[in-house]
Amino acid sequence: MISIHDCPGLVEGSSAGEGLGNAFLETVEGDADGMYHIVRAFPQPEVDHPIDHVDPIRDIQVANKELRMRDEQRCQEALEKLKAELHEDERKGTLTGKEKARALEDEALCTRALAALADGTDLRDVEWSGRDVEYLNKHQFVTAKPVLYCINVGTDEYKSGNNAWLPKI
Repeated sequence: MISIHDCPGLVEGSSAGEGLGNAFLETVEGDADGMYHIVRAFPQPEVDHPIDHVDPIRDIQVANKELRMRDEQRCQEALEKLKAELHEDERKGTLTGKEKARALEDEALCTRALAALADGTDLRDVEWSGRDVEYLNKHQFVTAKPVLYCINVGTDEYKSGNNAWLPKI
């Protein structure tokens, strides 16, 4: 069964709370197994665009950057929590060797994920082991989820097959 939720679009700064992006990010982080990213590629002056003019390539890049930035924040938080828990458990002496090894693996995985995101790579585009995927899925990182881009073109452009943006996308 597929359940589709319409969420507000992302704008520059959404990962920091700008615009309506937080509502979108919270929805996608939680319940969504993937995303349809609908991008406007039709010129129609009477339909406003949040960044003054239509540029679907820019819009895709902005959205992807915001999603990576949000995942970076969440991954950094997970890493800090892991380190704090590891430090506390070591201080108490309650860690077994196996638990410590697992915690160190998780720490290395978070560090690797952070490096990929900082390099501009979505987590879905990194090769992960089955255990890695299991760990990443617990955190519901948005850039680990599949995405399908839907390009919204004008009726006339669709009928003629002539849209200036489609070859570039």
